[in-house]
Amino acid sequence: MKNLILKSTLFLGAALLMGLSAQAQSIKVSIPFAFEANGKSLPAGEYAIHEVTANNGGVFTMRNMDTRDAVLLSSTHPIDYTHTETKLVFLRAADGFYLTELWDGAMGRALRSPRGRDSILAATKVVVSAKK
Repeated sequence: MKNLILKSTLFLGAALLMGLSAQAQSIKVSIPFAFEANGKSLPAGEYAIHEVTANNGGVFTMRNMDTRDAVLLSSTHPIDYTHTETKLVFLRAADGFYLTELWDGAMGRALRSPRGRDSILAATKVVVSAKK
């Protein structure tokens, strides 16, 4: 019985620590234009981004702080492991802005987009700085 209580306590402690570390990885960003992320149109405003999966799994939630609109972001692959800048990268096309990259200060990730990059013609990159 004591062994079960000890294991349960250790498990709950580890789960709590993992939860706290995930909260510490939140990113805050002010986006000055309306955009599309993972197929969902979102308004300009203040956003909070949190990693959902542990161990750099590459799944994030992005929530507008005013409207509470949210979208789930999933990365397709890491881009780089050496940058310390926290930022979001958008492609600006004729019909709007599309979120394509997330840089969390430790690594960059390409984000899954329902539109293929080939369908965004004459797009230019727009970088919005963020903070942890």
